[in-house]
Amino acid sequence: MKQLLSVFIFLLYCVPYVYLSMHNDFASHSMLMYGIMLLAVIVLAGTSGYLGVWIPVILGNIASVALSYYFNSKMTLVPRWEDYFVPLFSVRLLILVSFLIIILQFIFYKIGKNLKQKRLRNSVTT
Repeated sequence: MKQLLSVFIFLLYCVPYVYLSMHNDFASHSMLMYGIMLLAVIVLAGTSGYLGVWIPVILGNIASVALSYYFNSKMTLVPRWEDYFVPLFSVRLLILVSFLIIILQFIFYKIGKNLKQKRLRNSVTT
């Protein structure tokens, strides 16, 4: 069961969240996808920490950033794409947001792991 959850977590991590957020921001001037991205990675990281699976997190993040970079490179041909993200431009924004999201995931992974340890300690004392 844990392996099946690991595969599922990996697949959810493979979504190019940063690119989708940037694209939604560009297309509809909405920050909604950034919020959805935050919620998704917080839940995924906390669940991964609770389950103690870190390989899907690392591999999924690599895939997500790579896919985001790939799709972003295709969008550079679209007029005004690069200008929309000034002063950082799209690649720098993608890297910055990815880096910040990975830090956030690390924090929530630790929180999930600590919750599991606390739960185990409480079940032993009871």
